Amino acid sequence: PEQVEAAAQALSGYAPPPGRGTAERLTLPDGGAITLIDDAYNANPESMRAALAGFAARPCDGRRIVALGEMLEVGVQADAEHAALAVPIAAAGTERVFLAGAGMQALLQRLPDRMESEWAETAAGLDDVLKFTLKDGDLLLLKGSNASGMGRLADRLRQWSASAEQRLMDSGAERAARGRDAV
Repeated sequence: PEQVEAAAQALSGYAPPPGRGTAERLTLPDGGAITLIDDAYNANPESMRAALAGFAARPCDGRRIVALGEMLEVGVQADAEHAALAVPIAAAGTERVFLAGAGMQALLQRLPDRMESEWAETAAGLDDVLKFTLKDGDLLLLKGSNASGMGRLADRLRQWSASAEQRLMDSGAERAARGRDAV
């Protein structure tokens, strides 16, 4: 019993490192917020399907959006494995898809016509279009092989969100100061 309590105590503060399925709230420039699921550390066909199943099970007040980097080191079946992701993406109720990397071309061709999609050669190429797409309540899954750059995209989204939070706080303080001056 003591060992179990000690183990439970030791694990009580555990949080997975970034990029391994963590969910976090990001503030948008308009004051709204999205939920980011950062699973960008690694990707293979099985982990992609598992991440999409978890994504589908999460509550969502807005749209379901996925941003996926290619799965590297998949071998000769790479095109087939990437294309096969169209099924779990659609099953998750995904409305928008952002894809990065040459390997994702096969998936792009298999997505349903009704699903809005964007493709870029690199994850960095998705940066601006993704930011301008996000709306309050959206649920965003980022996943890809570590070398695909999706983790760096997640970091840039966090920085963008922190800047938005700071601007909102600064404008609120400015309004409050003007209000005091008017009295």
